[in-house]
Amino acid sequence: MNRCPGNSSNRLLDSTVITCSCGKEVELFSDEQRRKCKCGKFVCQKTVPKCADWCPSAELCLGLIGKKE
Repeated sequence: MNRCPGNSSNRLLDSTVITCSCGKEVELFSDEQRRKCKCGKFVCQKTVPKCADWCPSAELCLGLIGKKE
């Protein structure tokens, strides 16, 4: 599926099937971070750390965004 038929935007969505710890499969779309399984537990998208999360020079590169003095 290239696009959600109920959405009038041209945004393309991808889907991923993630297996819950209970064994059931849960479909997550690219615009979702988590979804509740039928068992009641949440399954989450795997995220890849961005360089700003781990780089010691991130503040130098990105500036002091959001920092209050």
